[in-house]
Amino acid sequence: MDDDRLPDFLEINGFGARPGMFAAARRRPGAGDPFSALTSPPTSSFVQALNPLIGSAGQGSSIFRHSPFPPAMPDATCPLVPLDPAPGTVAANGSDLRFSPTFVGIVRKATDTLNQQGRPLDVSSGFRTAADQLRMRQGGSGRNPAARYSDHGLGNGIDINGTALPTFPAIIQAFKQAGAQWGGDYRGKKDRPHFYIRPVRANATNTAECERENPR
Repeated sequence: MDDDRLPDFLEINGFGARPGMFAAARRRPGAGDPFSALTSPPTSSFVQALNPLIGSAGQGSSIFRHSPFPPAMPDATCPLVPLDPAPGTVAANGSDLRFSPTFVGIVRKATDTLNQQGRPLDVSSGFRTAADQLRMRQGGSGRNPAARYSDHGLGNGIDINGTALPTFPAIIQAFKQAGAQWGGDYRGKKDRPHFYIRPVRANATNTAECERENPR
Protein backbone atom coordinates (compact mmCIF):
# COMPACT_ATOMS: atom_id res chain seq x y z
CA MET A 1 0.00 0.00 0.00
CA ASP A 2 1.29 3.50 -0.86
CA ASP A 3 2.08 5.48 2.30
CA ASP A 4 0.47 8.68 1.00
CA ARG A 5 -2.87 6.90 0.50
CA LEU A 6 -3.14 5.56 4.04
CA PRO A 7 -5.29 8.43 5.49
CA ASP A 8 -7.66 8.32 2.49
CA PHE A 9 -8.02 4.57 2.84
CA LEU A 10 -8.95 4.91 6.49
CA GLU A 11 -11.40 7.74 5.78
CA ILE A 12 -13.14 5.65 3.12
CA ASN A 13 -13.54 2.75 5.54
CA GLY A 14 -15.08 4.89 8.26
CA PHE A 15 -12.29 4.90 10.80
CA GLY A 16 -12.37 8.69 11.15
CA ALA A 17 -8.71 9.35 10.23
CA ARG A 18 -7.80 12.79 8.98
CA PRO A 19 -5.31 13.72 6.21
CA GLY A 20 -1.89 14.18 7.75
CA MET A 21 -2.65 12.11 10.84
CA PHE A 22 0.14 9.71 9.99
CA ALA A 23 2.50 12.41 8.71
CA ALA A 24 4.61 11.99 11.84
CA ALA A 25 5.09 8.33 11.00
CA ARG A 26 6.04 9.11 7.40
CA ARG A 27 8.63 11.69 8.50
CA ARG A 28 10.46 9.15 10.64
CA PRO A 29 13.92 8.47 9.21
CA GLY A 30 14.24 5.00 7.79
CA ALA A 31 10.53 4.20 7.72
CA GLY A 32 10.39 1.66 4.94
CA ASP A 33 6.61 1.12 4.91
CA PRO A 34 3.55 2.88 6.40
CA PHE A 35 3.53 0.57 9.43
CA SER A 36 7.25 0.66 10.31
CA ALA A 37 6.58 3.18 13.07
CA LEU A 38 4.26 0.66 14.73
CA THR A 39 7.10 -1.84 15.17
CA SER A 40 9.51 0.57 16.89
CA PRO A 41 9.18 3.09 19.75
CA PRO A 42 6.93 5.91 18.46
CA THR A 43 7.87 9.53 18.54
CA SER A 44 5.85 11.90 20.69
CA SER A 45 4.44 13.54 17.58
CA PHE A 46 3.25 10.15 16.33
CA VAL A 47 1.54 9.41 19.64
CA GLN A 48 -0.12 12.81 19.55
CA ALA A 49 -1.32 12.10 16.04
CA LEU A 50 -2.94 8.87 17.25
CA ASN A 51 -4.58 10.34 20.35
CA PRO A 52 -7.77 11.50 18.60
CA LEU A 53 -8.16 8.02 17.12
CA ILE A 54 -7.48 6.02 20.27
CA GLY A 55 -9.41 8.22 22.69
CA SER A 56 -8.74 8.76 26.35
CA ALA A 57 -7.98 5.85 28.63
CA GLY A 58 -11.03 3.93 29.80
CA GLN A 59 -13.32 5.21 27.06
CA GLY A 60 -12.43 2.63 24.43
CA SER A 61 -10.93 3.14 21.00
CA SER A 62 -12.72 5.28 18.46
CA ILE A 63 -11.38 2.81 15.90
CA PHE A 64 -13.88 0.28 17.16
CA ARG A 65 -16.64 2.77 17.90
CA HIS A 66 -16.62 3.84 14.26
CA SER A 67 -15.70 0.52 12.66
CA PRO A 68 -17.85 -0.43 9.66
CA PHE A 69 -17.94 -4.01 10.95
CA PRO A 70 -20.78 -4.71 13.45
CA PRO A 71 -19.96 -6.67 16.62
CA ALA A 72 -20.60 -10.40 16.51
CA MET A 73 -24.03 -11.45 17.74
CA PRO A 74 -23.98 -13.73 20.80
CA ASP A 75 -25.14 -17.30 20.36
CA ALA A 76 -28.72 -17.99 21.37
CA THR A 77 -28.96 -19.57 24.81
CA CYS A 78 -32.34 -21.19 24.14
CA PRO A 79 -32.73 -22.11 20.46
CA LEU A 80 -36.08 -23.75 19.63
CA VAL A 81 -36.75 -26.00 16.64
CA PRO A 82 -40.21 -26.59 15.10
CA LEU A 83 -41.43 -30.18 15.27
CA ASP A 84 -42.93 -30.05 11.73
CA PRO A 85 -44.78 -33.38 12.02
CA ALA A 86 -46.05 -35.27 9.01
CA PRO A 87 -49.74 -34.64 8.26
CA GLY A 88 -52.04 -36.76 10.38
CA THR A 89 -49.39 -37.81 12.89
CA VAL A 90 -49.86 -35.05 15.48
CA ALA A 91 -52.89 -33.06 16.57
CA ALA A 92 -51.43 -29.78 17.88
CA ASN A 93 -54.69 -28.32 19.26
CA GLY A 94 -53.18 -24.85 19.06
CA SER A 95 -50.02 -25.85 20.94
CA ASP A 96 -46.67 -24.26 20.15
CA LEU A 97 -44.72 -27.22 18.79
CA ARG A 98 -41.24 -25.72 19.15
CA PHE A 99 -38.74 -27.55 21.32
CA SER A 100 -35.08 -27.53 22.26
CA PRO A 101 -32.82 -29.25 19.71
CA THR A 102 -32.40 -32.29 21.97
CA PHE A 103 -36.04 -32.63 22.92
CA VAL A 104 -37.38 -32.13 19.39
CA GLY A 105 -35.32 -35.15 18.35
CA ILE A 106 -36.90 -37.19 21.14
CA VAL A 107 -40.41 -36.10 20.20
CA ARG A 108 -39.78 -36.89 16.54
CA LYS A 109 -38.46 -40.34 17.39
CA ALA A 110 -41.45 -41.12 19.62
CA THR A 111 -43.84 -39.76 16.99
CA ASP A 112 -42.28 -41.94 14.29
CA THR A 113 -42.62 -45.02 16.50
CA LEU A 114 -46.27 -44.28 17.27
CA ASN A 115 -47.00 -43.44 13.65
CA GLN A 116 -45.77 -46.88 12.62
CA GLN A 117 -48.31 -48.29 15.10
CA GLY A 118 -51.06 -46.09 13.71
CA ARG A 119 -51.23 -43.98 16.89
CA PRO A 120 -51.28 -40.21 16.25
CA LEU A 121 -50.29 -37.89 19.09
CA ASP A 122 -52.94 -35.66 20.63
CA VAL A 123 -50.89 -32.79 22.10
CA SER A 124 -52.29 -30.49 24.77
CA SER A 125 -49.21 -28.33 25.39
CA GLY A 126 -45.76 -27.65 23.95
CA PHE A 127 -43.56 -24.59 24.44
CA ARG A 128 -45.07 -22.12 26.90
CA THR A 129 -44.57 -18.44 27.55
CA ALA A 130 -44.87 -16.94 31.02
CA ALA A 131 -48.47 -16.01 30.22
CA ASP A 132 -49.19 -19.59 29.16
CA GLN A 133 -47.74 -20.93 32.39
CA LEU A 134 -49.77 -18.49 34.46
CA ARG A 135 -52.96 -19.70 32.77
CA MET A 136 -52.00 -23.26 33.64
CA ARG A 137 -51.47 -22.29 37.26
CA GLN A 138 -54.82 -20.54 37.33
CA GLY A 139 -56.70 -23.69 36.39
CA GLY A 140 -55.72 -24.37 32.79
CA SER A 141 -54.01 -27.62 33.72
CA GLY A 142 -57.12 -29.06 35.39
CA ARG A 143 -56.22 -31.61 38.02
CA ASN A 144 -52.64 -31.87 36.82
CA PRO A 145 -50.01 -29.94 38.79
CA ALA A 146 -48.56 -26.76 37.25
CA ALA A 147 -45.24 -25.46 38.56
CA ARG A 148 -44.34 -21.79 38.66
CA TYR A 149 -41.55 -22.45 36.15
CA SER A 150 -41.85 -25.40 33.82
CA ASP A 151 -39.84 -27.58 31.45
CA HIS A 152 -42.25 -26.24 28.81
CA GLY A 153 -40.74 -22.77 29.25
CA LEU A 154 -37.39 -24.08 27.96
CA GLY A 155 -38.82 -26.20 25.15
CA ASN A 156 -38.08 -29.36 27.12
CA GLY A 157 -41.61 -30.60 27.79
CA ILE A 158 -44.74 -31.80 26.01
CA ASP A 159 -48.15 -32.82 27.36
CA ILE A 160 -50.18 -35.50 25.65
CA ASN A 161 -53.94 -36.02 25.97
CA GLY A 162 -55.57 -39.39 26.48
CA THR A 163 -53.98 -40.61 29.69
CA ALA A 164 -57.06 -42.75 30.48
CA LEU A 165 -57.12 -44.45 27.09
CA PRO A 166 -55.86 -48.04 26.75
CA THR A 167 -53.41 -46.84 24.09
CA PHE A 168 -51.58 -44.46 26.46
CA PRO A 169 -49.10 -47.09 27.75
CA ALA A 170 -47.77 -47.34 24.19
CA ILE A 171 -47.19 -43.56 24.22
CA ILE A 172 -45.34 -43.81 27.53
CA GLN A 173 -43.14 -46.58 26.16
CA ALA A 174 -42.38 -44.72 22.92
CA PHE A 175 -41.32 -41.56 24.73
CA LYS A 176 -39.22 -43.39 27.29
CA GLN A 177 -37.46 -45.40 24.61
CA ALA A 178 -36.80 -42.17 22.73
CA GLY A 179 -35.07 -40.71 25.80
CA ALA A 180 -37.79 -38.74 27.62
CA GLN A 181 -38.86 -38.95 31.24
CA TRP A 182 -42.51 -39.26 32.25
CA GLY A 183 -44.39 -37.14 34.78
CA GLY A 184 -46.27 -40.24 35.90
CA ASP A 185 -43.06 -41.37 37.60
CA TYR A 186 -42.91 -38.33 39.89
CA ARG A 187 -42.45 -39.24 43.55
CA GLY A 188 -45.10 -36.77 44.66
CA LYS A 189 -48.21 -35.75 42.76
CA LYS A 190 -48.19 -37.37 39.34
CA ASP A 191 -48.33 -35.44 36.07
CA ARG A 192 -49.37 -38.19 33.69
CA PRO A 193 -49.69 -36.14 30.48
CA HIS A 194 -46.17 -34.73 30.86
CA PHE A 195 -43.05 -35.98 29.04
CA TYR A 196 -39.81 -34.08 29.46
CA ILE A 197 -36.06 -33.84 29.78
CA ARG A 198 -34.39 -31.71 32.45
CA PRO A 199 -30.78 -30.84 31.62
CA VAL A 200 -31.34 -27.67 33.67
CA ARG A 201 -34.13 -26.63 36.01
CA ALA A 202 -36.46 -23.95 34.74
CA ASN A 203 -36.32 -20.67 36.63
CA ALA A 204 -37.34 -17.05 36.21
CA THR A 205 -34.16 -16.08 34.38
CA ASN A 206 -33.80 -18.87 31.82
CA THR A 207 -37.49 -19.08 30.95
CA ALA A 208 -37.67 -15.31 30.43
CA GLU A 209 -34.58 -15.46 28.19
CA CYS A 210 -36.06 -18.35 26.22
CA GLU A 211 -39.27 -16.41 25.63
CA ARG A 212 -37.30 -13.31 24.63
CA GLU A 213 -35.28 -15.27 22.07
CA ASN A 214 -38.34 -17.07 20.67
CA PRO A 215 -41.18 -14.58 20.24
CA ARG A 216 -44.44 -15.68 18.68
